[in-house]
Amino acid sequence: MKIVNMTPHDVVVRLDDGSETQYKASGKVARARTKKQTKIGDLDDKTPIYTLQEFEGVDMPPFPNGTTAIIVSMIVGDQLKIAGLTHVNASAPNGTSIEVYAPDSGPEAAIRTNGDLIATKRLVYYGTIKLGK
Repeated sequence: MKIVNMTPHDVVVRLDDGSETQYKASGKVARARTKKQTKIGDLDDKTPIYTLQEFEGVDMPPFPNGTTAIIVSMIVGDQLKIAGLTHVNASAPNGTSIEVYAPDSGPEAAIRTNGDLIATKRLVYYGTIKLGK
């Protein structure tokens, strides 16, 4: 299985026995597209207040040949799930399937030091993307 980490950072999965698996950042980053936010006012006439950040799809770089699974952020995973796990990717032949995972950052899985996420106990499975043109 060829797994490509499409987050901007290494992903570390630490098991209960203390062993770790590290998925190095590939340099290819999948990003959720954001809708334009609108300024709606100021708090105490000083701090600008904007509308809630909303997402609308994913900007996905081409997958390296032979990719069978990708690790993305949970926001990207959510957006792919909303889109029905379909994505146009010119670098992949029609009918290619790629499994989608994300690091679980929930309170039962996240491992933090001084508030920073340093590892997770598990990945979350979003499903399989069916690629085509």
